[in-house]
Amino acid sequence: MPAAADPAFLLVKPSPEDTRDFKFKAKTTYSNLPTSVDLTLLLPPALDQGELGSCAANAGSVALRYLYKKQIAQDWLPSRLALYYVTRVYMTGDTPDEDTGCYLRDLCKAMSRYQLPPEIYWRYDISKFALPPPFLQADEVASAPLVEYRAVNRDEFSLKSALAERNMVIVGIAVYESFMTPLVASTGVVPMPKPGELCLGGHACLLTGFTTSTWTLRNSWGMWGKKGNFTLPVAYLTNPHLCFDAWVLSKAIET
Repeated sequence: MPAAADPAFLLVKPSPEDTRDFKFKAKTTYSNLPTSVDLTLLLPPALDQGELGSCAANAGSVALRYLYKKQIAQDWLPSRLALYYVTRVYMTGDTPDEDTGCYLRDLCKAMSRYQLPPEIYWRYDISKFALPPPFLQADEVASAPLVEYRAVNRDEFSLKSALAERNMVIVGIAVYESFMTPLVASTGVVPMPKPGELCLGGHACLLTGFTTSTWTLRNSWGMWGKKGNFTLPVAYLTNPHLCFDAWVLSKAIET
């Protein structure tokens, strides 16, 4: 198993309810919803978060790269380490040297307010996770959102509609013991947890596709699963005890 699969790094926390959230509104209708979507081929190879609870920043950076490429024809990976720092320290108010994980709403706020440096300028060296990223200061907040984001209702139609409209969805899920078996690590097929299974923590991934019976997601554990991807039963993401957050980045502003 990869180092990041240690439950000590399953640190994503459910975002508190907030009635001010803007909601994703589907343009798709039930009658024209496709039976399957797969955006996985539009992604670069899977990333590896290593021994740091930065799964949310990994998912967010990949989603932001996808949005940049789709909307403003720019193809570069925003620094995962910078995004993790900004979210933890500037949005949530945690101390820099604590590997605390983060809330996905705070992650989206960070991407909307801060212009992140490319990863080539602030590389993913986890020994530097407590250092302020270069080219970014706490007072350099954009006057207009750099990225717009929306909360997605965690029902089958809303999630599938978001994907059908070519959006990656950042999701927060509860990880149970059955997620961590050698069989899942080799096949990428995650089952529904059984009664009595222990919940190991919260994890952020990128929802990239669906069929009639499964979801496809991109992980941040390197080649774990099926080349970094895995599937969940449809019922997993529509269960509020198993999926606690879902967000799309809906608009990028060229700066």
